[in-house]
Amino acid sequence: MTRQIFYLKLIVNCYKKFVDAVILKRNDNNSMILLTKPRYGYNLIKTLKTNSLTQVRVLNDICVVDYPERANRFEINYNFLSVKYNFRLFIKSYTSTYVNSITNLFDSAN
Repeated sequence: MTRQIFYLKLIVNCYKKFVDAVILKRNDNNSMILLTKPRYGYNLIKTLKTNSLTQVRVLNDICVVDYPERANRFEINYNFLSVKYNFRLFIKSYTSTYVNSITNLFDSAN
């Protein structure tokens, strides 16, 4: 079983409450995108960081894109890295309201 399939199954089974959809990147074998609702974003990120099977310990980037024509106009993208297991994880959410900060989880979010 490839590493990407292992993490796909792990995330779908363990985090199905938090994750709406999983998108696998075709060109990159070690990355996937998780779509989540904004209210679950903080809890999902916290559990991915503390879980011994994922150990997502590096926040590389946070990007917010504004689409004024949409009802949920803000697209929030988090770019994470698990150094120990060598995979990238992107978490994406759409909202029009406030999102909880993750600065207490990652210093680089400040």
